[in-house]
Amino acid sequence: MRPLITAQRDITAGVDIDRLDEDGLRAIVQALRHGMRRPAAKLQTPARIEEIAPGGVPARLYRPVESDVRETLPVLIYAHGGGWIGGDLDLNDEICRALAADASCAVVSVDYRLAPEHPYPAALDDCWSILTWAHDTAPSWGGDPDCLAVAGSSAGGNLAAALAIRARDAGIPLRAQLLMYPVTDGASESASFRDYATGYTLTASQLRFFWRAYANPASQRRDPEVSPLHLDTAHGLAPALIITAELDPLRDEGEAYGRLLKESGVPVQISRYRGQLHGFVAMTDITPDARSALAEMAVYLIDRWGAAGHDRLRRASDGRPTAGKKTE
Repeated sequence: MRPLITAQRDITAGVDIDRLDEDGLRAIVQALRHGMRRPAAKLQTPARIEEIAPGGVPARLYRPVESDVRETLPVLIYAHGGGWIGGDLDLNDEICRALAADASCAVVSVDYRLAPEHPYPAALDDCWSILTWAHDTAPSWGGDPDCLAVAGSSAGGNLAAALAIRARDAGIPLRAQLLMYPVTDGASESASFRDYATGYTLTASQLRFFWRAYANPASQRRDPEVSPLHLDTAHGLAPALIITAELDPLRDEGEAYGRLLKESGVPVQISRYRGQLHGFVAMTDITPDARSALAEMAVYLIDRWGAAGHDRLRRASDGRPTAGKKTE
């Protein structure tokens, strides 16, 4: 974790985001993108991997190594993190491998276009293109179009939440949404946003910068597809598991979104990992809580797949809470 923190820390410190010109914006984007590059996990979960580009959108398809090529698998659409301005298919590779293996599903990770070169709605449109492709063509490549779910971390959690909204409005049923420390409010001034503004991997200054790059003018940030917490009603959205980290400026807005879902009658499970930082689920070489969170997500998906009639034998945790976790 230390090299990642060192690489990104203070890049936006002292920068007046509102006064930044386009050249300055691009310079900071490049610095942050460099800092987001991660080496592969030392212990990678085995998976069958295929690089694809349906409709011209690059993506990576993961399948469990033990799955039969003739077998129909549930499908999880995954959006990586990176503040909408960085990240790639390798950033959350181990997360996708683990979920494919332990939740016995096909995972399609989307290499969506990045801001500021491609601001909202480009990233969301790319993810939506992959979701609708999966819904329309899954039987041809071993997926189950009636057993779809979405997932993402950080900015990818924002995109996954927005995908769930689009899917509801388009009449495409989803079995679940997995949101890891999601961005849900472009106008957040929550207690965690203030309390963990500096010194905890992700900073408030970086978040303001990400928003400037992704959704500008600021009036866009009131759109529920950009800020899901601004939804008038969450009725009819897919059941959700929301993972948050205690020492994360995004903690409160992620949990607030969970409460909004719950108030609209959506089944929700919120799991806060005590003592953890933003992005911890990707840190499988560093903290045991990363594997615990991955196991929790796999068990959640297995329950959702089971409700849809997928009852294969699976390698997964029994889902018992860990000492570092608070569950609602």
